[in-house]
Amino acid sequence: MISAYIESHDYEVDLDATRQLWQRAQAIGISGAFIFSSYFTIPPLIAVFPIGGRPRITTMRFGLDSEREKRFLQRLLGLDQDEDWSGGLRNQKVQTSIIELRSRHLTYQGMTQDYMTFFTGIIALSILRTCEAYGWEIPNDRLVRYWRYMTYASAFLGVALKDVPATSTLCNEFTAEYSAYSDDGKKLAAIFHSVYPDYLRLCLPVLFPATQKVIPQLLEDENA
Repeated sequence: MISAYIESHDYEVDLDATRQLWQRAQAIGISGAFIFSSYFTIPPLIAVFPIGGRPRITTMRFGLDSEREKRFLQRLLGLDQDEDWSGGLRNQKVQTSIIELRSRHLTYQGMTQDYMTFFTGIIALSILRTCEAYGWEIPNDRLVRYWRYMTYASAFLGVALKDVPATSTLCNEFTAEYSAYSDDGKKLAAIFHSVYPDYLRLCLPVLFPATQKVIPQLLEDENA
């Protein structure tokens, strides 16, 4: 099913729609800050880490400085300019990297399918919430094409992405249930703030309500 999709005309128009959404100035920075904020405000997610590996609190700064997560997202979305990684999901290297990411994360201590589903939804919704918060219009046909692309991308992660309203409800309810202050969350927020203070500020109106409540608590010392 996926192989037929990536060879179809639908794939080309979907990828183009995806690029148009994400290539807007500051879109990837604000959306990325939304993704990270949705992570470090949820203690059960922070507690997930590789068995025998180092907790996220010790690796986040390297990930941000090396733009590891940003590169992964750009490749998934077909935004990478490197010819070896271009083309989005059609690129075999991109497919392999997504599948390997899923396999790796499923071995992490504390990882569950619900966490994978939530975070996949957060990634897919991030640009839509950014556009909504900043009044950037999304034509309906572009929204449909983008969501179809992300539905197939999510399948590589082992997640059956629902429609936009259902995914929004799921993520909102998840953040409402699990978002809370934690000492590790405070440390992660400080690291992110030290690298991307402007994007962290700009993502505030994009966040789900429960995340918005926790962020000021985590950044209390940074904003003093």
